[in-house]
Amino acid sequence: MRNSCFLLALLAGCTPAQPAASPTPAPAPAAPADARSTPGRVYVLSEVDVVPELQNREDVGVAVRANYPRLMRDAGINGVVTVRFIVGTDGIPERSSIQVVRTTAEAFNQGAERVAARMRLSPARLGGAAVRAYVSLPISFSLQ
Repeated sequence: MRNSCFLLALLAGCTPAQPAASPTPAPAPAAPADARSTPGRVYVLSEVDVVPELQNREDVGVAVRANYPRLMRDAGINGVVTVRFIVGTDGIPERSSIQVVRTTAEAFNQGAERVAARMRLSPARLGGAAVRAYVSLPISFSLQ
């Protein structure tokens, strides 16, 4: 019986933004952890200090196998779907933001969206505070 495997890779090569020099006024008690972060704002990876990292690779592998379209598997067809979504401050993809940005075959799209929803990542960080951030990932459906 053929086994499916997966490949997930976060975009690499992003240079984190450097913290802006700040004057040393007395801190306000209700100030956010970092003056650069704005509540509710969604950042791109080049704007954050720490990029999200996938935490549940094994669970994602199970999800890829479970969501491999049967017709594509039976036909021996592999595919790659790039999905984009917002990782929340809790590290969970915001379901309404999951979208396919590139695919080798539309038959894989729905499964890839389900796989993305199962991902758990470390949140992006800016100035030590967790922030929402866009992430683009390829999800590979392949047979061995």
